[in-house]
Amino acid sequence: MMHIKIGQQVKLAQFEHYIFTVTATHQDGSFTVETTLDGQQILSYQNVAQEMLRPVIL
Repeated sequence: MMHIKIGQQVKLAQFEHYIFTVTATHQDGSFTVETTLDGQQILSYQNVAQEMLRPVIL
């Protein structure tokens, strides 16, 4: 089982071409992640299950 923490870079299962940053953890074990798109727009998802995230290995 992987351990994900705030500030870690991850990929979402349905958005493999974007790198998201974990910005919050929740009591139910889910996460909030966000990324910056072209034009400085921020794409954010809340309550993302750990199973939907993969750590980015640099």
